[in-house]
Amino acid sequence: MNKRELILELQSRTKLSQKDINAILDALFGNTKQQGIIAEQLKMGQSLTLPGFGTFASRIRGERKGKHPNTGKTIHIPSKRMPFIRFSKKLKSYLNES
Repeated sequence: MNKRELILELQSRTKLSQKDINAILDALFGNTKQQGIIAEQLKMGQSLTLPGFGTFASRIRGERKGKHPNTGKTIHIPSKRMPFIRFSKKLKSYLNES
């Protein structure tokens, strides 16, 4: 499902216009002009929880050593923040229902 299909599905389930749904998705996830609410929260070190779906958060990935793929030389890889999603138990159990 792409963004267009998601907008159409949301429109069929709600009474919102396609324009309104697109604005909501852009505010939440971002677009080419700006970052969305989720990315802004992660950058500030906060998490965002959507009950029944999961929690968006970031973790610090520690510095480590790696190898340059072309030369094989050992290089230093600095620490950085990485985004992750922890899915809810409710969603996991729904996916595994028979």
